[in-house]
Amino acid sequence: MGRAYLCPVCKANRREFELVYKLAQEIVKDPDSGETLFCSDELTALLKEDGRPDLDVKCRQCGYVGAEAAFHRAALRDQKAL
Repeated sequence: MGRAYLCPVCKANRREFELVYKLAQEIVKDPDSGETLFCSDELTALLKEDGRPDLDVKCRQCGYVGAEAAFHRAALRDQKAL
């Protein structure tokens, strides 16, 4: 996680973020009533094709939540603009 971030919305925050990991839980529902028939006790982290966790980043200044790549690309674009 040694990648620089910049919020792509407020463009002011380079420092305070929250990482939002995506988890999956298996459930089975009745197609007619919508009643939950089965709910797994196990949570599984969703992974990208490269095996890294699928995560979002939340800007702690403006509250925007988006893909980690968007925050990293914003930081790279800002460095090139300097």
